[in-house]
Amino acid sequence: KYKWRGFSKEITTIPNRRGIEQRPEAVNAKERCGDWESDLVGSLREGSGAVATFALRTCMLFRAILVESKSADEMVQASNDALKEIPAELRLTMTHDNGREISKHEEITRNLDGMVVYCARPYRSCDRGLNECMNRELRRFFPKGTDFSQKTQADIDIAVHWLNNCPRKTLGYRTPNEVYAEKLRIMRFTR
Repeated sequence: KYKWRGFSKEITTIPNRRGIEQRPEAVNAKERCGDWESDLVGSLREGSGAVATFALRTCMLFRAILVESKSADEMVQASNDALKEIPAELRLTMTHDNGREISKHEEITRNLDGMVVYCARPYRSCDRGLNECMNRELRRFFPKGTDFSQKTQADIDIAVHWLNNCPRKTLGYRTPNEVYAEKLRIMRFTR
């Protein structure tokens, strides 16, 4: 007799989890710059490393940091490394999935000057559509099954450089770097 071997019903518990339904409406409407989406890309094999990815919703700016494992401590460190150099005015919110790697989201908030972390609805990758699209683009350089423990941050940076300098139709055929630079210029003049 066939036995169904579907997904387990185990749901990761994230302490003090903020759901996407609590996110400000301005984030959904993309009315402001400073709202990020994040994820962890890796293979299913244990010990093969992963890449923490971050995408800025309004200008499609992409950041990726190589991590050794899919742990919460690694995600906290990757968030610091990727977003610390971004001005605080452009670090308002971050939307992540419900993986164990985001269980220390309060530490990310403390380290990044109050950047609020929200969790997407379970099994709804469309809540972080831009990040999923950028991860697919990253997979052009590192196909599924890639052992990230054999890669360096320089390898990841080459792919990120290419993605941030590729013209996008949704940006009026400008690159994410051009749009981000324009946002920084506007921000400096309005201070």
